[in-house]
Amino acid sequence: MRYLISFFAALALVGCDKAPPMQYVQTPAPTVDPSIGSRLTAVEMKAEDLETPWLMLHPDTKEFQFYRGELPIAFSFKDIAAHADGSRITLDIGNLSSAWIMDADLTVSWGKGKLTLTEDQRGNKPIKEKLPPGRWTSVVLDLSGVKPSDFGHIRIERVNVKTISLVG
Repeated sequence: MRYLISFFAALALVGCDKAPPMQYVQTPAPTVDPSIGSRLTAVEMKAEDLETPWLMLHPDTKEFQFYRGELPIAFSFKDIAAHADGSRITLDIGNLSSAWIMDADLTVSWGKGKLTLTEDQRGNKPIKEKLPPGRWTSVVLDLSGVKPSDFGHIRIERVNVKTISLVG
């Protein structure tokens, strides 16, 4: 009897290793909107801008803005005047850190429009003044190509701090 039960159990197990045949369903692949690539690129660029610490200042607004970089720094547009073939602007830069900023320059772009991100000019401008901790310092920048009557904005793209000191 024991052999008979073992025989039927083995027979049942042998029949279990055969899987039922697979049935494949063929469906057409969904079509992709061709404009999705350009829209994705635009979204990626906007996300990159949100991660970038740049800020934009206009001559007619005097409030300060924070630069989101390595050091806490605030900027405010103070004045604009004609100079050579362009404009001489004065920015107030507030060093919010506890260290002196001894040597730095700004990567800036500037142009005629207020709300555009396509600038007419771009370059690095040295900050000639030392920026003491906890104070505002007026810094003059000469920007070519745009007269004060046409000047719309300056975009601070990067503050390149080269030297700091804990003593002045």
